[in-house]
Amino acid sequence: MKNNSERVSIFSFRKGGARLELTLFVVLVLAYTIFAGVYLTPKGPSGWPEILASIVGHVSTFIPVAIVVVLVFEIVGVYIMLLWDLYREERNRQRQEREAALQQARSRAEEAEKRINLWEAWNTRRVEAERQNAKFDEPPPSESDK
Repeated sequence: MKNNSERVSIFSFRKGGARLELTLFVVLVLAYTIFAGVYLTPKGPSGWPEILASIVGHVSTFIPVAIVVVLVFEIVGVYIMLLWDLYREERNRQRQEREAALQQARSRAEEAEKRINLWEAWNTRRVEAERQNAKFDEPPPSESDK
């Protein structure tokens, strides 16, 4: 089990992510404030206190929505990062498997080449002995002669 210094709180932000979320929150609130000021304020001969109260009332109801939007953005970002990490780990695992299979194929090819060389050397000695009419009683190479 990890000690407490290595544990990460589930309520913590990603490193560097807090600025992005704060910026998103401020942009959402500012955009909605402008929207409320232009489209949702009472029309007519109202004074600035009524207009300001209307804007504040609309924005105060929008702030929880902005918080939820930012949290959803954060959660989606975290899950995308988790999926990316899983994808990268799987890709690395497959690469390692390919490298292991390639190494195994190389070693099998080297063993086959050694066996072929043993047979070629044996056959050369056999043909040379046959050409000189000498007795050749050397057994052919076997699997244990690698």
